[in-house]
Amino acid sequence: MSKTGEEKESIQIRIDNDLLKAYITLIPTAEDTVFTRDSILTTLTSNKVIYGIKIDVIDEMIENKIVYTERLIAEGDAPVDGVDGYYQYFFNRETNSKPIILSDGSVDYTSLSKIETVYEGQIIARYYKATKGELGRNIKGQQMLAKNGRELQPLKGKGFTIEEDKTVYRSSLDGKIEYRDDKIEISNILIIEGDIDTLSGDADFSGDITVKGNVMTGARVKAGGNILVAGHVEAADLIAGGEVILQNGMQGGGKGKIIAGGKVSGKFFEQVTIEAGGSVAANAIMHCNIKSKEEVIVTGKRGVIVGGTINALCGVTATIIGSMAEVMTEVNIGCQNDPMPAIIQREEEIKSLIAEIRKIDEGIRTVIKLIEKENRKELLPQKIQLLKTKIDRNTQISTITKQRNALLEDIEKSKDGKVIVSRAIYPRVRVRINGSMLIIKEEFNNVLIKRKGLDVCVFAME
Repeated sequence: MSKTGEEKESIQIRIDNDLLKAYITLIPTAEDTVFTRDSILTTLTSNKVIYGIKIDVIDEMIENKIVYTERLIAEGDAPVDGVDGYYQYFFNRETNSKPIILSDGSVDYTSLSKIETVYEGQIIARYYKATKGELGRNIKGQQMLAKNGRELQPLKGKGFTIEEDKTVYRSSLDGKIEYRDDKIEISNILIIEGDIDTLSGDADFSGDITVKGNVMTGARVKAGGNILVAGHVEAADLIAGGEVILQNGMQGGGKGKIIAGGKVSGKFFEQVTIEAGGSVAANAIMHCNIKSKEEVIVTGKRGVIVGGTINALCGVTATIIGSMAEVMTEVNIGCQNDPMPAIIQREEEIKSLIAEIRKIDEGIRTVIKLIEKENRKELLPQKIQLLKTKIDRNTQISTITKQRNALLEDIEKSKDGKVIVSRAIYPRVRVRINGSMLIIKEEFNNVLIKRKGLDVCVFAME
């Protein structure tokens, strides 16, 4: 409270700690106390309040004789910090790559199908640039600093373009969009809204294929990437460089086939031939012929493998194998034929090719010497032919080396091959592990089957 005579003693000033607001209260000291604009301004000045003074409030208080009531008399300008740059995305960045386990233990493979798609020219993201901060001023007239917003780095990835102002991102193709590891990737995907049958024609695409309908008998779907089918699959052919995911299942009628470079999954497979570079997973497999470079997994309380032949390099995990009706079922784990002869053969081929390349190199050196020292330019075609032959032999070595390494990898994957049965395995199931066979002659429950020495043995699970 300022003190400058009786009149000023009756003017109380209160200032907020942040120096952005000041309040005034007029307290008459006598019945004839008169407050004037000058006296109030003088009091404010003596309290160092010089900015943002509300003259209209002073005049109102004097005119209406507002006393004993605190009023806001001065207000500064608060600094405004700038806003950081940010992105607005026009697609769902959260995707579910794991199947959902249902209450009965079976798997909901539909959860794998949440694919976001975009179209060429579609805006996929917009960047809002950072804003600068606005300086403030307190009631004492002092400047108050503000922070500027921070800019973000441009988005990284592929399959999209950025406009000149660096704020608008558009898809450069029709395809699926994924956000992983802080990157946007748009890859080409063919989406078929309805069914595929012999009338609609086969589907053949270099990228991924999503079929929202069914794949009918006699149809063929071939993709360089993944195949996803939302409906049912009949006796059709599905060929994928990547994975095959069926939201429902496949009744192949003994003619249906799936060939995949990666994993194969679906609710059920019945009378289907499957060749998978990855694992095969389902809730039921019935009378199928399956070859998997990894493992075959059947889940759920009623998950069953019955009939047919299962070949899995790493192992089989199932709830039930076989049936009480003793249906013949074959389960083969690991390498059924000794791969060592094939490995040795390929190593001999590699040695032979290396020796041939050495001779070619000698020939190249001889030809080059004749060309350079004796100016035998007619030998240039021979030199070129020798170089081409060398390239061809190196290519052969690379191919055979990959074959040999794949066989060695098969041995490594299969060395701990086993069968895990959580409920029951029934008679007439044949289990072969790395060439040794066991014929199940009685029902076993909750067991592990693996090789012990040269024999295949059944062990109780804890």
